[in-house]
Order: sequence, then C-alpha cells, then structure tokens
Amino acid sequence: MVREYPLIESRIAGVKGKLMLDTGIDQALAVNDHRVPLPPGQPIGTGHFGSGQSFPMRLSTSVPDVQVAHLQFPKVTHVQTKDATQLEHITPDFVGWLGYYFWQGYAMKVDYARSQATFYKGSPEAYLAGEKVIGIIPFEVSKLPNHPLVHVRIGGMEARAAFDTGQYGDGLHG
Repeated sequence: MVREYPLIESRIAGVKGKLMLDTGIDQALAVNDHRVPLPPGQPIGTGHFGSGQSFPMRLSTSVPDVQVAHLQFPKVTHVQTKDATQLEHITPDFVGWLGYYFWQGYAMKVDYARSQATFYKGSPEAYLAGEKVIGIIPFEVSKLPNHPLVHVRIGGMEARAAFDTGQYGDGLHG
C-alpha cells in the first residue's frame, strides 16, 4: 500500500516499479509510457483520470519482459499505454495498472491489513472455507463490468457508490 492505493512490485521491459491494482480500469495491463520507454504505439483515443485530467491513449502491439510479483510473462500483446506522469506523485516508480481483465474469471480478495490480493478459481465454498462471512453487499453493473455500483444512503440522501481501488475520490460521483 502506498497511501490508499494497492500497488504491486513489478518489472516491465526492464524497468522496475509498481503497478496499481485498479478495479476501475478494464485492461489487463496498461503501461505508463512516461516511465517505461516503449516504441511509440498507435493512437487509439483519449482517456480520463477520475480527477478529470485527460490523456492520449496508445496501443502497443507488444511489451517485452513483464513481471508481476512472482508471475513472469516474456511478452504481452495489445497493451494500452499512456503518460501517467501525474500518478508518479503517488510513487515515483509508477509503471502502470493491472485491471479487471487480469483477474477476469477469478474471485479477488484485497486484504488491506496484510497488503495482499488473493485470486481464487472455483466454487465460493472452497475459497471461503474457514472464513466468517459478516455481510454480503449486493451490487449491480451498468455498462462497465469493472464498475460495481451499490445503493447507499447518506443521512436522508439516496446515492449510488462505486468500488474502485484506483480512485481516491473526486466528489463528482454520487
């Protein structure tokens, strides 16, 4: 954990750094091309950070030598890249994001007290064995499967809130 963000030690194309475990981004891997020198990718549009800034997005056909914790990938294809200079204030060695499609098909538990994420495959009975379930929060998804929304009440006001490990909160979503 760095500040409020779950980060994972990694190496991309020989550059050591940290990847943000970001449930709000859909790509399996997105790379900060300000920190990781890659050949220029093909422009694919403009993206937006939760804080409102926009950035050009590019598609790199191939990124070599990707290591995520103890997992090693000699080459990852079709990787989105973007200049994430502004996230280097969280940690100067910010190299990118791990997103929804990285763990698609698995259950993920983020344990902030232990600073670890655990991925499970199979039936819930197997990976919940021995755990005491104290509550279940039903959620819905609209257009984006990586943005679970829950209904909440704050005082007398009804609102919808989103789970997003990469969002510090911008006060614009309710």
